Amino acid sequence: MLKLLHQFDLLTKNELKNIVGSFKLAHYSKGDFIIQVGDPQQDVYFLSKGLLRSFTYSNQPIPEAITHGFYEEGQFPNALNTHSPSEISKISMEALEVCTVLSISSVDLENLYDQIPGLNAVNRQLAQLASEHQEQLGIMIRMQPAQRRYEYFQRHFSNLAARLPEKLKASFLNISASELSRIRKKISIGTTFYN
Repeated sequence: MLKLLHQFDLLTKNELKNIVGSFKLAHYSKGDFIIQVGDPQQDVYFLSKGLLRSFTYSNQPIPEAITHGFYEEGQFPNALNTHSPSEISKISMEALEVCTVLSISSVDLENLYDQIPGLNAVNRQLAQLASEHQEQLGIMIRMQPAQRRYEYFQRHFSNLAARLPEKLKASFLNISASELSRIRKKISIGTTFYN
């Protein structure tokens, strides 16, 4: 976290230490939930190690998990969410690998904003980066044919793609597992959008 916050060059070393020291450390096993739909959304998380997935369930007679995003080391998975003690989580976050997560309560974070004015500017920049990333992915998913979405994801997020099972890629890209299988077969014989 220090490396990420330090890159903005807006905080002193003592302020950085104060911020990092305010977070609590937790470890999660693969398959554990960091938060689930309906839980109170009171904390902000930083993923120090591992891989997380955020998802919701469809309103189908047999609910299906709909993947909204993946988070790797060095990211704040819920940076765009606002937090108040009465807010309920609209997403679930699941550990896809063994994870080390740092967390801070919204109340403690607000206190840090009061103590460290430069933290507000850092938070705005982090939120802007997260928003741009989500917008890029959202446009890719909504505006492209299924094969192009898959190829784009494989090309531009290759490190992440290598860590994910195909069924989660399909869920995230909003395509069925059988369609993804057909796409992979087409690509293996050389039929691609990108050359």
